[in-house]
Amino acid sequence: MLNHFSPVYRQLFTLLPPGSYVKTNSTLEQLSFADLAKCDDPALRKPMVQAALDALNTQSGRIGLILPLTGPYGKQATYVVNGLRAAFAESGASFDQLVVLKDSGGLANGVAARLAELVFKDRVAMVIGGFERDAAVTLVQWSERLLLPVVILHRERELVNPSKYAFSVYPDEERLASTLALATTQRSFKRIALLKPDSGRADKVTAYFKAAVLANGGKIAAELSYTSNNFESMQSAVRSLLHTEMRGREQEYRQAYKEAKTAAEAEGVAFNAKMVVLKPVVDIDAVFIPDDFRSLRYFAKIFKFNQVNKLPLIGNHEWRSPALLDPYDEFLVGSIFGDFIGNYNKLPKVVSAATLAASPYFIEPQMVQVVDFQLIGYRAGRIGKALAQQPSLNRRAVLRAMAQLTGDQAGLPTAGQIFDKDRHCYWPTYVFSIAPHELRLEHSLANGAASAASAMRTASGATATGGIKR
Repeated sequence: MLNHFSPVYRQLFTLLPPGSYVKTNSTLEQLSFADLAKCDDPALRKPMVQAALDALNTQSGRIGLILPLTGPYGKQATYVVNGLRAAFAESGASFDQLVVLKDSGGLANGVAARLAELVFKDRVAMVIGGFERDAAVTLVQWSERLLLPVVILHRERELVNPSKYAFSVYPDEERLASTLALATTQRSFKRIALLKPDSGRADKVTAYFKAAVLANGGKIAAELSYTSNNFESMQSAVRSLLHTEMRGREQEYRQAYKEAKTAAEAEGVAFNAKMVVLKPVVDIDAVFIPDDFRSLRYFAKIFKFNQVNKLPLIGNHEWRSPALLDPYDEFLVGSIFGDFIGNYNKLPKVVSAATLAASPYFIEPQMVQVVDFQLIGYRAGRIGKALAQQPSLNRRAVLRAMAQLTGDQAGLPTAGQIFDKDRHCYWPTYVFSIAPHELRLEHSLANGAASAASAMRTASGATATGGIKR
């Protein structure tokens, strides 16, 4: 045990900023600087082992919080802190007494230095952080070596995989994709096409959705990329999808070209070869487009230009905007998208935002990110508060307590345990459908297949509660 942990804690100790810590001969220091040669002496071995056990098990009942409060992500990190504060205030606990807040400065080495302070000076029970990818990787690596539970606030769910002490409290895109795939199955959409931006930001949610469709017995009929906000690139992707390109249909194109030119001459207008469009071959049931509402509207225009009058589209949370409905576009009616927030009026009061007068499903655009990150902080705060206020738990027992934590214990709207077997926090996921001049909230997926089966119904729209995203 000493051979394993002493070098690890010694290395962490060296990361303490100069002048930030005064030695006190604590059990952690004894563990960090143990003379391993003395283990051969039975008389000395027992107190050394006991000191190591005390060091690994003792915790103060406080939570460490490491965020980039300065730097490019400072504003978003502040929203997370506000959400944590709201969670503590709502439960009647003192944030300032129970949380030790550290600024990483947006630097990976800053994360390690702040972690060293939290471990040696504050003896925290757990650490919340990992807002940026490098910070998340650093915390996950140290969590396994230190046997220290960490709660990661980063989008990539796979980052927690290397350590059983790492938990994710970020909205789960895999669950969102599974919910959407289930909705397509309920609509009997079997042949699905994928159109994704080539920036890479939607690669993961697209891969999750593809896997879920295939698992449900569906088929991926096509998978194409495009450049967002580039009309030519988007048009090219649609033409490939609808088989309206000239390749393989040369004879049809020549005939269409001739007819279009003759029609232009008869009408006395200039002939534009770009306006020659072959009749589309629509051999798909729906198209998945994980992009923002602006790109969605571009695609609607392109499909109509290519003589497609109706084709259901499927999207992620980026679709959500009042501009999805205004101006009204009948082509979008019947399309669906998923999100982590249902009705904004049903959010916790401490993080809620005023909805737009027309619908409880929209808030002012400038408030969307504020609410999103406050909700992430709120959920992390509720989880942390439920666990860290139990100083009677030895530090390693916090791991087991986190894995077994329920929604009732944390005061969150989650039925049963908060974390799944892969240590990802359950977030409700919602499906919206676009109806004539309105948005409808259809159903939610709470935290399991049973709830999904009961929640998936029709587009008539029973409302649901809870939420978050982005």
